[in-house]
Amino acid sequence: MNESGHTQAINKKVKAAGVYALKIQTMMNNGVPDCWYSGNLDNLWVEFKYISDKVLPKKEGTLIQPTLSDLQYNWLIERGNEGRNVAVAIGSSIGWAIYPIWDQPIRKTELNMTRNEVAEWIISTTQD
Repeated sequence: MNESGHTQAINKKVKAAGVYALKIQTMMNNGVPDCWYSGNLDNLWVEFKYISDKVLPKKEGTLIQPTLSDLQYNWLIERGNEGRNVAVAIGSSIGWAIYPIWDQPIRKTELNMTRNEVAEWIISTTQD
């Protein structure tokens, strides 16, 4: 399954919990994260990155740095500085991680969340 399929599965669960989920068409909005979520508690912007098995490091301790474009990186930093909720969600065949500080690499072992746990994190950030 590719990044889009994983994002759709996460968004299906998020929407079922009553959170509004909007997939952004980035061709018209360069730099804007993949999805915007709105619940009765707060809003959240999430950029999804999926690491294929071909790119996933073999060693557990190997650091992973998500590849954000300069526009994505700056958009997330600027919105975060405004006090908005922003995050990068990194996925792979072994698991997922929510990555609120994307300028520092994470270890392969940190990819320990399921898609359902990512969806639950989004729900808990946006719904009370």
